[in-house]
Amino acid sequence: MKITYTKELLAVMKLFMRVTGALLKDSFEFDHTLYFVVEPGHIGKAIGKGGSTVRELQEKFKKHVRVVEYNSDVTRFVQNLIYPLKVDGITVENGKLIIKSDDRAVRGQLIGRNAKNLNMLREVATRYFKISTIQVE
Repeated sequence: MKITYTKELLAVMKLFMRVTGALLKDSFEFDHTLYFVVEPGHIGKAIGKGGSTVRELQEKFKKHVRVVEYNSDVTRFVQNLIYPLKVDGITVENGKLIIKSDDRAVRGQLIGRNAKNLNMLREVATRYFKISTIQVE
């Protein structure tokens, strides 16, 4: 999948790296939230002590900010993406990502209203990995 950036998003990415000092892998906006995917080991720098850097960025951008640590393992990356939700397991079978949770509330949050959260998970996972579908059980 080819990733393209707008001038505005490139400016946001540059400001993020200047403010945090963290190495940025990717950035995108989804549902009025800016997502920043940082390189492994840079999550602490990006969030700041007690979340101070994230709060500062939210004030600057006037949007919600989420910072996610990249991992080359799709299951760990998805766990980082859905944090703070706790699931029972994440597996990949034949290009299908399966997220298992016995908690009905967690499954509801993973899917979201009109499958909004599930669609976001699918879009982000397919940016980096060969995933065809995501299933919540």
